Formats: sequence, structure tokens, C-alpha cells
Amino acid sequence: MTASFLRTLTGKTLLRLALAGGLLLFGAAVFNATLLYRQSQTDALQRLAAAVAERARVAERVLGYTVETHETVRLAFAERWPAYQDDATTRRLDTILQRYPDGVWRNRPELADGSVHPTGWVPAATPLTTELKRLLVLFWDLSTRYGPGAAIRRDNLFFMGVPEQSNVGYDPYLFPNWVFDIPPDFDQRNYEWGRLAYAPARPGTRSRYATPLVDDIGPGPGLGPIFQVLTPVHVGERHIATVATTLRFKDFLARTMPLGAGPSRYLVFKPDGRLLADTREADPSAPSANQAVLDSLGGDLPGALLASTRQGTGAPVAGQSPGSDLYYATARIDGPDWYVAATLPGAAVRADAWRVALWGSAVYLGVLLALLALLAAILRRQVAGPLGELTQAAERVAGGDMAVRLPSGRDDELGRLALAFNDMAGKIAERDATLRQDKQEIEAALTSLRLTEERWRAMTDNASDFVAVVDAAGALRYVSPPIERMLGRPPEHWVGRSVRELVLEADAKALVRQIEQPDGSAIQCRAAHADGRERVLEAIASDLRGHPAVGGIVLNIRDVSEAVGAERQLRQAQKLEAIGTLAGGIAHDFNNILAAILGYGEMALKDAAEGGAQRRHIESALGAGLRAKSLVERILAFSRSGVGERVPVHVQSVVAEALDGVSATLPRDLCLHRELRAGDAAVLGDPTQVHQVVLNLCANAVQAMKGAGALTVVLDVVHTDAETPATTRLLPAGSYVRLRVEDSGSGIDAALAERIFDPFFTTKEVGVGTGLGLSLVHGIVTELGGGIDVESRVGAGSRFTVYLPWHGAAARPVAADEPVAPGNGETVLLVDDEEALVRLGEEQLAELGYEAVGFASSAAALEAFRAAPDRFQALLTDEAMPGMTGSELVAEVRRLRPGLPIVLMSGYVTPALAARAREAGVAEVLNKPLVARDIARGLAAALQRGRPGCERAECDGS
Repeated sequence: MTASFLRTLTGKTLLRLALAGGLLLFGAAVFNATLLYRQSQTDALQRLAAAVAERARVAERVLGYTVETHETVRLAFAERWPAYQDDATTRRLDTILQRYPDGVWRNRPELADGSVHPTGWVPAATPLTTELKRLLVLFWDLSTRYGPGAAIRRDNLFFMGVPEQSNVGYDPYLFPNWVFDIPPDFDQRNYEWGRLAYAPARPGTRSRYATPLVDDIGPGPGLGPIFQVLTPVHVGERHIATVATTLRFKDFLARTMPLGAGPSRYLVFKPDGRLLADTREADPSAPSANQAVLDSLGGDLPGALLASTRQGTGAPVAGQSPGSDLYYATARIDGPDWYVAATLPGAAVRADAWRVALWGSAVYLGVLLALLALLAAILRRQVAGPLGELTQAAERVAGGDMAVRLPSGRDDELGRLALAFNDMAGKIAERDATLRQDKQEIEAALTSLRLTEERWRAMTDNASDFVAVVDAAGALRYVSPPIERMLGRPPEHWVGRSVRELVLEADAKALVRQIEQPDGSAIQCRAAHADGRERVLEAIASDLRGHPAVGGIVLNIRDVSEAVGAERQLRQAQKLEAIGTLAGGIAHDFNNILAAILGYGEMALKDAAEGGAQRRHIESALGAGLRAKSLVERILAFSRSGVGERVPVHVQSVVAEALDGVSATLPRDLCLHRELRAGDAAVLGDPTQVHQVVLNLCANAVQAMKGAGALTVVLDVVHTDAETPATTRLLPAGSYVRLRVEDSGSGIDAALAERIFDPFFTTKEVGVGTGLGLSLVHGIVTELGGGIDVESRVGAGSRFTVYLPWHGAAARPVAADEPVAPGNGETVLLVDDEEALVRLGEEQLAELGYEAVGFASSAAALEAFRAAPDRFQALLTDEAMPGMTGSELVAEVRRLRPGLPIVLMSGYVTPALAARAREAGVAEVLNKPLVARDIARGLAAALQRGRPGCERAECDGS
């Protein structure tokens, strides 16, 4: 081939075919060589297996001669034994054996030549019974008959009685003179052949074989190792004797093993690892003489030989011992259960295998090269040319030339290929146009799908709600990212978990029920945020298990904690508003009644004698009236929606004052512990309300302890760096004045803890609690911007901790108890819609040194004032009156006489009322019901401010 042709596609194709063919030839040659090599190894192993099988069969035939002799003797014994059951047989023994001085029976001296006569022996301790005597005589006769035949093969033949030990036989080679060579204590059972001879045997038991060894009772080690073949003899079912033959192991090997012939090495061994013979030794029987073992051969050959004996197939076993680099084969010798093994060096086997493989590969390679050359020539002419044209046409089609066609005149495969190419080119042109249009449509659809997915992702990732998909097992399969903002843990934390873990255990059943029966309705469940806060979630379940893209229940969950909290606050505010409306409606009438009771009571008390029963009764009535007044004040304080003017309050002094009052009323078995460490810390609020918080918390604690226990009040200042959760709200970071009131009472049940701040809710018996104390505390603390934390355990007491925002420091207030100045006959215009209170007020003012002009109608009072405005030095009026309220009356009076001192009274003083009154020019606003001292203080202060030259700023402190 020229260089230009090789650069063409056809030339390259032919070159590749040549290279591929060369590689194929090389691979085929290697494969063929490998097969030949392995076949040669297999043949070597098969030859080795055949050789050991032949050696085993030869050994079995050699041993078979002895077994055949034994079988002949055994049959002769059984045939003759009945004829030996007479006294003549018994007497014959005396002509054969003689007792020697050591007590052992042996041949007579004239019969002791073992090369001519059988020899015999009986131990001294064995009694010569009649049966034993008859056995010994039969043994003598059988030895005489069959022994010379055994002697010809340089073997022997002897008998042993069973079970008594005895020995009679023909032994010309091993024991030619058996008179004084047996020790008196000789015991055949000390030897393997003896144990085999006397071992129990049933009729039909095969011959037994002893292990070859050097016998220590024979003529010495010159014989080398010997072994015994022993065959049981029976009379009926009775094992009565054993016929045996001793063989020289060296003679046995000479008859069975090819000693020193060829590269093979033969071994004879037992399955227990005992090595009996090795043809590589100068004396092949030396291993038996030395009692050698297979492990003495070294390497892994012993293990491989022993493993072959355990296969139990009965056929020869062949294999390779890599560690010893030997090929081996083993075969079993039937009868003694010995194994003959043959080994070949691995180097010799491999050398023969390589020689066969190389010759075979060379022939195979030559043939394949010739065939490949012929094939290349045919391919170049018949295939390469047409394929080149086809390739060029395909390149033109690939380049976009859809009009190219091939000549189709050939009537063969290449011609049909050209026709198929032309048809394919036409279809490709049609399909190309279709694919271009489909591509445009697919690209547009993918763009739309990508935009839809991105839009969906953007909406779900940035929505305030999160979406979850739950599978049939109740596991979360998908969770959208907003869950991390809602519950503090990322979506991957939730995927794979049970949907029950989304909410608190108490609400899990409701959520699972909603999932099992999705009806589109919303349920609320509580969940735990990662920071420990409790959140309220609203879940709506939709069944999309049949939707192929979803295949589950879709949960849409939103956080409604703020809405629920706002709703709870709204309900609380509505309750407070309703109560405030109720309190405002009844306060006026109730306070008017109390005003009459207290006023007339004070007047009656002045006329009652000291120490009398009447005075005690009046004092009791006044005490009840004052308690009723306090109750009304608490109701009104609870119902107010705001506080009065907020000023810095020195908290510690207010708390100390309140605790002094609490301490005076405590039962004897209840102790008060106070720890006031707030110093001059202040809060922005009203001292009265702080006082109310302390009193109500202490009163609640005292009632919980039922007369005995410990009340602990701690006041200090704390600072928090992060938001602090409390029972009533989440407190922002900052500084707080902290009031802790702790009791050792009965505690609060968890089921009631959520209702303790509800108005009128109480667990106390009738007459002990009103249910307003904690509601009042909650309202005041909330108005002051603080919070309350409640800790309680049934039977272990409760702890209420109030947090009020710290507002710097405040000066400690100085108590002042100035005397009230009496009136100097000033005329006071008194207005109240209650006739009884007008009369009571006139009497009280008269006793205080004033001249009172009373009216039960605000309109009548205004007419009197218009008639003589300068007659009155002060106005004391009620607020809530029909027709014209007190505030309206004040406005009219101020227009007639702007500087008149005015005191306004009301049974329901709100911050709005107080502010509105001061703007209208009212000097003092008093809470009804009033006692005489309240009226005196209020009028004195109003008259003092109304004096000429007294400015407001100068009179505030007087």
C-alpha cells in the first residue's frame, strides 16, 4: 500500500483491519498457547493420578494374597473345629507344649525350631481350659498345614485365641527358636497388632492391618519395619480366634512401588498424618522405622495430601501444591486405609507444558496469518472501495447536503446498503425539517416551564406561610423555606420526620385527624419555636394524593400567634370595658349610700359615750363602711383604662409602706420576710397603683396560705440583654425594677393557671376573695409597660414576679401630716342630688366652722348663685347629677365668678374627669364617699389657693 492510499479512509480502514487482525492473531495465539499449556498441565496431573491408582491396585493385590490365605485358613478352622471336641485332642497338647520354670507354656525343646515346626506360647497367668487346649491343638495342625505356604513368601502365619491370650504359628523367618526369648510379663495387648487381634468382631468383619514399625520382641531391627494382617475367626456368632501374618514392610514396598524410576516421588501415608514410606529415601521404609509424619516434608504439601483424603470420592485426587511447587496425586489402598501419593516438580511440568504450547502456537499462528492476508486482499477490493464511497456520501449528508445519493447497481449487500442509504437520506431530510420545528417548540416550552418553576419557588420561599407535603405514612416529604422563619429550624431538619413533630404533643392528634380527613377547613395548633417560645399555627389540609406531581396531603400553615394574642387582648379589653361601664354605673349611687352611712356614723360617734356598747356598735358600722369604700375603690381602680399623671415613683418607699400595712394584719402563724434592695430606683407611674400591686399580691398570697406559712417579698433591679419570656408577655431587653412575692401556700393547678388574671375568677370560698385582685394587678402592670411571670406548683406554693421598666432614680418622699385648719364662717355652696347627703353635708360643714347653703338641684343652686354671686366663698359640688352635671355647673359659676374656689366630688373619679376638672378651674377633686376630714382638707386647700396674691405654684406645697 502506498502512503497516499493509507491516508484515505479506505486505506486507514484496511490498516486498522490489519492491526486488528494482527492483535486478533496475537490474542488467538496467546489464547491457544494458554489452552495448550493448561491442557499439558492437566494431562500431567491425569498421568500422575493414573500412576498412583495403579500403585494402589498393585498394593491391594499384594495384600490380597495374604488375605486369601487367611480366608482359606478361616474356612478350614470352621470345618475342623467340631472334630476337635474330644479328650484325645486335649491330651495331644501335652506332647506339644511344656510348662517351664517361669510358669509360661512354650514348645517342647525338641519342637522349638521354628523353621521346622510351629511354635506356641501361653502366658503364665492364663489358665489352660479345655477349650483353650483344643484351640491350641487346632492352631498347631493348621500351622503345620498352611504355614509352609506362607513361609515360601518369607511371611509367617500364626493364631491367637480369643479372649485368652495365646499364640501358635509357623514363623521360620522371624522367630526360628521360640524357647527363652519371651519375657514372663509379655502382653500382646501392649501392641497395636495385639489390640486389633483381640478387638470385638462380628462375622464377616474384614481383615485388619497394623501400622508398620520395628518390633522390639523379634530378632532385632535388621528386619526393618514390619506390619501385621489380622483376620477374625468365628464359630457361629462367636469370635473365637484371630489368624495373623507378619509382613516385612520393605518387601511390601519392593513389590508395589517403582523405586527410583522416573521423576516421580512416591509416598505412603495414613489419613492421621503418619508417613510410612518415601521412595526418595535410600531405604523407602525409613519413615516407618523413624515414625515420621507428613509435616516433616515441609511446605504446604502435607496439608494438601491430608485434604485429599477427606474428599471421600474413592477416585484418585490430583492437584497442585503452590508453596512446595509440586504437582501431586493420591489414591487409597483399600484394606489398610493407607494412601499412596506421587509428586512431580512444578518446574518439570511447566517445562513440558511450555514446549507443547510454543509448538502448537507457532503452527496456529502461521495458519491464521495466511488466512488474514487472503482476507485483507478480498476486503480491499470488494468492500473497502464501496465503503469509501458510502463514507464520503455520509460525510456530505452530515455536512447538510441532503441531495447526495449513491449508485445502486450492485446486486449484493453493498448494493442494498446503497439503496438503504439513499432512502435514509431522504427520510433524514424530512425528519430534519420536523426536528427543527420541534426544537423551537421544546425550547419555548422549557423556557415557560423554567419561568413557572422560578415564579413558584419565589412565591413559596418568600411567602409568610409555609407549605408541607405529607405522604401516606405521615412523614414530611417536602417543607418550604418559610418554616425556618416561623419555627427556627431549616426545611432539611423536618424532611423525613413525622408530621406530629411539627406541633405540641397535645395538638398532634387534631393535626393528624385533619390530615386523615382533609376537608379544607382550618384548625389551630400550638408549636414550639427553636428558642422555646410557643407559637400558634393555623393549618389547612388539601388532598392531592391523586395528583401525579404531588402524591400526598398538602398542608398550608401560617403563624397566627400575633392574631391570637391580639384577639385574647381584645377579649380582655372588652371584659375590662364592660366591667368599667358597670362600675361607673353603680359607683355614684353606691358611694352616695356609703357617704350617708359614714357621715352620719361619724356624727353619731361623736355623741356616743366612751366605752359604751353604742360606741362599739357605731365603730363596727364605720369599719364595715370603710371596707365597703375600699372595695368600691378597688373596683373603680380596676375599671380605669389609664392612670393619672405619671411621675417618677420611689418604688422602695411605696413597697415598704405597703408591707408595713400588710405586716400589721398578718395572722400570728404567718411570717413576713422582706428583702428590699432597689435603693432609689424609680418607675414612671402612680404611687397609688404601685401600692395597689403590692397589697393585692400580698393579699392573694396570705389567702393561699390559710393562716400559716411564710410570705417573702423581694425588691431589686435587674438588667436583661435579650428578650425575656414572661407569663403575660415577652419582655424586651433592658433594665427592670423587679418585685417578687412568694408564698408557701397550696399552689395553682395547671388547668387554672391561664384564668388567674380573668376578672371575678376566684377559687376561694364565698366571702374570702372577689376575683379582682390579680386582674387589678395585671391591668396596672400592663399600663405601666411591665409584665408578670407566674411560677407555681400544687402543694409547693406560688411565686409572682412583676417587672416594671426602670426609670432612673427618684428622691425618697418625706412624710408630712399637717393639721387641717377649721373654717372661719365662710359660706359654702353645697350641691348634691341626694337630699340626705345635702343635709349631712350641711351638718358636717357647720361642725367644721363653715356656713353651708345646700341644694339638691344643680339648676336651683345656679339660680341662687346668680342671685348673689358674692355671697359664697366656695363651691362644693357633686359631679353626677341629673339635668346639669357638676362640671357644667362649675363652668357656669366660673363665668359668673372666675376666682371662686371650687371642690368637685364624684363616686367615680377617672383620670379624664380629674384632668377635665382642673382645666375648668377646680381646685380639688375628691373621691366619694367622704368623711369629715376629707372635706376639711379639700376646702382648706381650695380656700388657700383662692386667696389674693397666692399663686398656684406657691400653694401646691402648703
